[in-house]
Amino acid sequence: MKNVLFKYILFILLAFVAFMACRDDDGIESKIVDGNKPKAGFSYVADAMTVTFTDKSVDAESYYWDFGDGATSTEKSPVHIYASSGNYTIKLKVNSAAGYSDTFEGGPVFVADKVEAAFSSVAELGLSVYFNASSSKNIVSARWDFGDGTQEEGLTISHAFAAEGEYTVKLTATGLLGDKSEVTQKIAVTKNMNLLKGSNMEADAAEYWHILSEGMNMKWGYTVDKPSTGQGGCLRFEGVSVSTNSLIYQGVQVQAGKKYKLSAQIKVPAGGLNAYLQFYIAKNASSASDFIESSGNPDTNHFLCLNSWNGWGNNTTGTIAADGDLYQIVRANGSYGLGASTGGIYTATETRTVYIGIKAFTQIRLGDTYVDTVLFELQED
Repeated sequence: MKNVLFKYILFILLAFVAFMACRDDDGIESKIVDGNKPKAGFSYVADAMTVTFTDKSVDAESYYWDFGDGATSTEKSPVHIYASSGNYTIKLKVNSAAGYSDTFEGGPVFVADKVEAAFSSVAELGLSVYFNASSSKNIVSARWDFGDGTQEEGLTISHAFAAEGEYTVKLTATGLLGDKSEVTQKIAVTKNMNLLKGSNMEADAAEYWHILSEGMNMKWGYTVDKPSTGQGGCLRFEGVSVSTNSLIYQGVQVQAGKKYKLSAQIKVPAGGLNAYLQFYIAKNASSASDFIESSGNPDTNHFLCLNSWNGWGNNTTGTIAADGDLYQIVRANGSYGLGASTGGIYTATETRTVYIGIKAFTQIRLGDTYVDTVLFELQED
C-alpha cells in the first residue's frame, strides 16, 4: 500500500513539472543591466600649490578622487589646492552604469609655493659685507650680483668690496619649482672696524647676543627712552625692586698683539645704590662666573664698569645720573675696570675668541638702564 501511494505522489509531481515546462513564458520580465567596463585615467596641470585635474576616463559614470593629502572629491574634473609642499600620489576610482569599477594611480605630483627672494646684510670687518638669503621663501639656490662687477653663488656669503661707496646688490633666487625671483637693495659700504654684530641693539640684534641670565626684563629696540648719544632703538634693562641681574655676551676673534677699542653709549638713572652696569672681556663664557671673576692680572674680565661701590652714587646718596659715552662716564665715576686706564683699549695677548659681556645688577629699586651702540673696534696700526 505504501509503495502504491509513493508512486502516485511521484506521478503527480512529474506531471506538474511537465505542465510548467509547457507553459507560454511571454509574461515573465527579466531586468538585466549590462554595459562596457570603465577605464579610469586623468591628466593634470600643476601651478604652484594648485593642481587642475582633467578626467580622461572611458565609460565612467561616477568618480572618487584621493589627492594623497587626506582630501577627496567626487567631481569629474576637480581643482585641488594643497596646503604643504611635497610629492603626492593621486588615485582615481570610477564606476560605470553597469556597476563595474576601475582605479588609476597617477603621479607623484610635486607641488610647492613659488620662490620669493629676500635678503639681509651685515657689515663685517673692513669692507666685507655678510649677505644672507635665508629669509627668502621656498628658495633652493641664490645668485648674487654685488654691483661691483662680480657675481657669486650661495645662500649665505661674505663679499669683500674693493672700495667704499654705494652699491646696488641683486639677488636672483631659484625656487623649488625651478622658478626665479629677483630683489635688489642699495647698500652703503664704509670701512668697518667693529667686530660685534647687533651693535645697534635694535630688535633684530637679539639673535647675535647670548643670554646667561635674564633676571631683569630686557627690551631690544626700545625707543621710549634711550641714551641721547645713541641712534634708533636701544637695549633697556628694566629696574626692579629685588636683587636681580641680567648678563648677555657675544664672542669675537682677536689676534695677538692687535689693539681693540670697546665703547658704548649708555644712560643710567640716579639712585644707583648696590647696583652696577659692567662691561667685560672674558676668555670663557660657560657661566656667569667666567665674566665676573677678577684676579688682578692684565687679563682681568672687568673692563669698563660703573658701580655704586666705586663712585657711582657713592653707595650712600645715589644721586648721580649719567647719559653719554661709557668710557667718559666710567672715568667720571670711579674709573673702575682695566679699560679705564687704557682709553678703552684692549690689547690681545693671544689669537683666540674673547667674549664681550654686559651685565646690569641692582639690589635696591633702580630706574631703567639703557645701552646702545656697543662697539669693539680693531685699531689700525
